[in-house]
Amino acid sequence: MILRSLMKHVRDQNWIAVALDFIIVVVGVFIGIQVSNWNAARADHVREARYLDNLAIEIREEIVALDEMMLAHRMRITVIEKMLTDAGGAPPRRESRMSAPASAVDLTRKFPAPEFLPITEEERDYFLNYGIFARTFNEKNSTFRTLQSTGDITIFKDETLALDITDYYANIEDLIYFEDGTARHARDATTAVARRHGFNPFGENSYDLVVTALQEDPEFAASLRGLYNVSILNHFVIATVKREAEEILARLPDGEE
Repeated sequence: MILRSLMKHVRDQNWIAVALDFIIVVVGVFIGIQVSNWNAARADHVREARYLDNLAIEIREEIVALDEMMLAHRMRITVIEKMLTDAGGAPPRRESRMSAPASAVDLTRKFPAPEFLPITEEERDYFLNYGIFARTFNEKNSTFRTLQSTGDITIFKDETLALDITDYYANIEDLIYFEDGTARHARDATTAVARRHGFNPFGENSYDLVVTALQEDPEFAASLRGLYNVSILNHFVIATVKREAEEILARLPDGEE
């Protein structure tokens, strides 16, 4: 309709009408583009809000898992020190000088051991089990993986938050890599030595027999010391990741506990 009117006005050499028709066309196109942009921005806002809500849910679950891991490592550290001390050897240093995941080797840095957990004599026949096994991390990052695969993380208005979330999940990957490598190797080595002594790493063992084996077998004692040092570092890394999770959660919708 506008085109037909424009052509008629051109034939009639009605230049004022031509100008008006041209302005109407330009304004119409501009409004159409703006409406399209507004709709796209609104859709991005809805997607962003959904992603942030899902991230908040998953990070809350991850914080619970990290807390449980830290508790398990505190128990491991507690019972290993108890077993080694009762075996008559020098108690292990309450620190680790191992290199943290994704960092340069720094033998001058010391990672302090966490506080002991209360233990009872009734549990002593399970100390070897507690000392060998600790819960590993079960990641919940399906939302972040979706953000990565779709590129939708660019829709976050807060670029600093987007970067911090990316760094947080990179640190989660480092934690999992450490657990699947160094930590698993230390645990498997201790498990193998324990089995050679006829112990069940998954259940109950005579505490007195475990202590006797530690007194007689330096390899058994050394493997537990290695697991002790790994667990101190692991606890430190988990605590660091947990602090990052809590800081991010506080910036997400309904993130405050």
